[in-house]
Amino acid sequence: MKLLRGARSGLAFVLNMLLVLGAELYQRLVVWPLIQLSPGRRDALMWPLMRFLSRSILLLIRFGGASARRVGSVPDDQPALVLMNHQSVIDIPVLYTCFGLRLPIVVTRKRYGRGIPMVSLMIRILDYPLVDPEHDPRDAIALLQKAGRKEASSVLLFPEGHRSRDGEIGRFETAGVRVVLGQKRRPVYLIVTDGYWMCRRLVDFAFNLHRIRGETSVLGPFPPPVSAAEIPGFAEHLREVMVEHLHQGRQAQRLV
Repeated sequence: MKLLRGARSGLAFVLNMLLVLGAELYQRLVVWPLIQLSPGRRDALMWPLMRFLSRSILLLIRFGGASARRVGSVPDDQPALVLMNHQSVIDIPVLYTCFGLRLPIVVTRKRYGRGIPMVSLMIRILDYPLVDPEHDPRDAIALLQKAGRKEASSVLLFPEGHRSRDGEIGRFETAGVRVVLGQKRRPVYLIVTDGYWMCRRLVDFAFNLHRIRGETSVLGPFPPPVSAAEIPGFAEHLREVMVEHLHQGRQAQRLV
């Protein structure tokens, strides 16, 4: 039984890698040239691809013995600021399944802009802001301001900045929240995930896929504060809400 479970997990990992490589070729050879010819079709071409890829990745990890459940979604009716805790290499596919027709702008670390199949070209095509706040804080702020001014798009931040080693929610960097809400007051949604943290690296994903017991909840909306001076406290309150929800979910799992 254990051998069979491991074989399914390994097969699911291989199929996921083939899926990503196939999507990379399709994106590079078909989607990218079409967007060069008709830039206005970018979202119409990219968003369905991203949704298909995300749902397929989660379907394959379920085939490999994982579970991935979600409660709630982020509505399409108005642009929002979305905060998500950061646990694993598949956080972006999990994130995309929380949205409907319109995908968000994802604020991304600069190191993901090169050399990663599917991801790096996707970031380039969708014009996601690539930030490096430790080494270039002024540029990071300028890019966040640009993202925050886009009226029609939701903005996604990982306020912890890095993936959690144990699934717990770390300290928030509130600068991004301050900058985005400073450009436009928008409702805030929280995406709280758990159960993915043992696959925080690709090598973990290869060997621990069957151990994933993923749970995702969308909370909100939370109305933004009126005063800019209230934003840091507001961000800390949101972190407390996420931590409490995470711990309640873990307690409920232990009682099952």
